[in-house]
Amino acid sequence: MSKISQKRKLEILNAAYGEFQKNGIDGTSMSDIAKSAGIGKSTIYEYFPSKNQLLSEACVQFISDMEERAMTCFQGDDTIEEKMVAYCKTICGYMSMVEVMGNLASKSVDNSDALRNMVEDHIKGFTKRVEIEIAGLLRQGQETGEIRQDLDLDVAPVVLQSLPSMQLVWGLNRAQIDQGMEKAVDMVFTGLKNP
Repeated sequence: MSKISQKRKLEILNAAYGEFQKNGIDGTSMSDIAKSAGIGKSTIYEYFPSKNQLLSEACVQFISDMEERAMTCFQGDDTIEEKMVAYCKTICGYMSMVEVMGNLASKSVDNSDALRNMVEDHIKGFTKRVEIEIAGLLRQGQETGEIRQDLDLDVAPVVLQSLPSMQLVWGLNRAQIDQGMEKAVDMVFTGLKNP
C-alpha cells in the first residue's frame, strides 16, 4: 500500500473512531464516516468492505497506537520510577478511550464474538509485552541496587502495570490525575526500593 493510501486509510480509521465514539455503532453510518473524513462513501469501501471490518481495524489501530506510546515511556535514561510515572500517565490518558473501545467491540455490528475476542487478544498481547518490559526494568534495578533483591519479579510487574486504572481516572479530576499517578507510583516504589 502506498504512503498516500496508508494515510487515507488512517484518516478513515480516525474519522470512524470519532463517529463511533460520538454516535455509537448503530448510530453511525458509512456516510457519516465519509463526511467526517472528507471523502466519498465509495472511497471507504475501497479500504473497508463493511462497517464491522472498519470497526475491527479502528480497534486494532487504537491499541497499536496506545502500545507504541506506552513503550516509549520505558526508553531513555530516566530512573525506573520516572519511567513508571510516564507509563501510568500515558495509560491514564487512554483510559476513557479504552472503555469506549471495549464497548464498541462488545457491540459489533454482526453481534459476533469475533471482534471482542480480537480486541481482547490484542490487549492481552500488549499487557504481556508491558509486563515483560517492566520486569526487565526491575531486574536492572536489582542489578544496580536500586530495587530490593527479594522482589518477586512474577508479581511486581503485574502490580505496577495495574496502577493506571479506571478507578483512578474516575476518582480524580483531569487536573489531579498526573499528581495522583506520581503519588501512587511513589507509594509503590517506597516498598520496592532498597532502604
